[in-house]
Amino acid sequence: PNSFLSHQTIKIGAVLPIAASPAGRVVALGTGTLSWDDVQASDPDLTLAKASGTRACIVTVFKTGSSSWVLSFGSGRVTSKPLGPLERSYVEVIASFFASHVQARWQYGRLQYQQSHDPLTGLLNREHFRLRAGELAEDSGRYATVLIDIDSFHEVNESYGHTVGDAVIVEVGAALSSLALADEFIGRVGGDVFAVYVPAPISPEFLTARVRSYTRAFSKSFAGGNKGATDGITRSASVGVAVAPADGDDFERVFSRADAALAVATERGNATVWYEAGMEDVAYVRATLRTDLADALAKDQFALYYQPHVDIRTGRVTGCEALIRWNHPTRGLVAPGEFIPFAEEVGIIRGIDRWVMREAFAAASALSAERPDFRLYFNFSGRQMGDPAIVRTFVNAARLGVPLKNIGVEITETDAMRNVRATHRVCRALRKLGVQIAIDDFGTGYSSLSSLKMLAVDVVKIDMSFIVGVTTDSNDAAITRTMISIADQFGFQTLGEGAETLDVVEWLRSNGCGYVQGYAVARPMPLDAFNVWLAANHPVWSDASNQPIRFAERRRRVERRAAVPNQSP
Repeated sequence: PNSFLSHQTIKIGAVLPIAASPAGRVVALGTGTLSWDDVQASDPDLTLAKASGTRACIVTVFKTGSSSWVLSFGSGRVTSKPLGPLERSYVEVIASFFASHVQARWQYGRLQYQQSHDPLTGLLNREHFRLRAGELAEDSGRYATVLIDIDSFHEVNESYGHTVGDAVIVEVGAALSSLALADEFIGRVGGDVFAVYVPAPISPEFLTARVRSYTRAFSKSFAGGNKGATDGITRSASVGVAVAPADGDDFERVFSRADAALAVATERGNATVWYEAGMEDVAYVRATLRTDLADALAKDQFALYYQPHVDIRTGRVTGCEALIRWNHPTRGLVAPGEFIPFAEEVGIIRGIDRWVMREAFAAASALSAERPDFRLYFNFSGRQMGDPAIVRTFVNAARLGVPLKNIGVEITETDAMRNVRATHRVCRALRKLGVQIAIDDFGTGYSSLSSLKMLAVDVVKIDMSFIVGVTTDSNDAAITRTMISIADQFGFQTLGEGAETLDVVEWLRSNGCGYVQGYAVARPMPLDAFNVWLAANHPVWSDASNQPIRFAERRRRVERRAAVPNQSP
């Protein structure tokens, strides 16, 4: 640095730190065009020789894109006269010329970057990840592709909003990038899917260690853009791995097989799966199911079937549960267990939830028109229970004339326990509107009594896995008695679901269960058939303890009529 403070003339090609140069002095004063004469006039103590070997200079500052640029002309000789307006104008014209060309180069570079990089994370996008990896793969026969999918990421968007979701994606991308070795690179190849290219792994053990290092990125929580938050957002990841040349002789094939392995890993949840022959079939089935579900919503292929709730003491039909069915064009009637879990996993459940709610509101309005106390229950997905916006949907429905006092919603015990506070808030708000809340599949989840006590619920539905064995299995009988007793002490109504025989109905009645649902009463039916069944079944039986045979005969008779709606009672 001392050489820059000497009185020697600057040599051509010398490099000066800008802070120690005349340009640095000008830049420090702000933008515009200034000569050293202007600077020295404002501060006579400054001399050009103290700053450098320059004897005269003129400097202008201009901006292009997101950067500021400095154009400086200097001389090792003293000028014959001060640099004035003419010289400043000349320099500004040259700066304008440079600015236009620098701006054009910046815009071209920006376009190239945007075409090849994900705008959110700055990582390679899907197309250019595959392009770059494909080029490298041609020169190397040994490499691996690792695909990383954030498990149930739609829950983050649904619970926290897309702004927080985007922030988590950025954090995940940064975390993965920080773990990459010098010759590895990462891309964002899907909404919540990242890809890693690992060139020439030296051994299977080395590759396994590399995959594990990337999964460790999910061992910590993510702030979601809120750096001051004490409770972060935790996510697990599913990973699919394919290795060349064992899993393919070109990159596209290896990438496709890593995707097939990822589909299997996602199915298992929070798993790392290495490709094996035949996994493409699983990926194809999942892709087909996703497409079919989207078509089912667009083409109105879903239907609600109705199964009655009966007061076990009086035989009076008090309500029903609306159960979704899928009228698949080739598979026929598909039960919810075959598509609802997948719909929740891939995020299609929101559209299905809206369809169910709309149809249930319409059916409840029709069914309660002649039965003021009739209550129709439908199932809430776990995604809805954590969303306060769902309450507004019910408020809007009430404004349109939907009788909320004739509506009930069912949530599974497991979903309710995911976020007890959020579930409690939604349940409490719905109950204030007149909606009843039922805990479905009770006994199969992981709730504690203290958590159950916190929930604002009305009905506990004892899971059929216990109900079916109450007359044959002493353990099931003991568990069911205990659950009935607990619900009674908390002030909840109890309903035994899945009662398939009259013996089970009688056992439930004699052990204090309030309501029953199951094949012993009726199978789920379309709305028209359900209306016929209702007309002939008020009450279903008059004395459950003394007339089981008469009830059975009557049920068979009514089911035959329901199957032929035009037949007179």
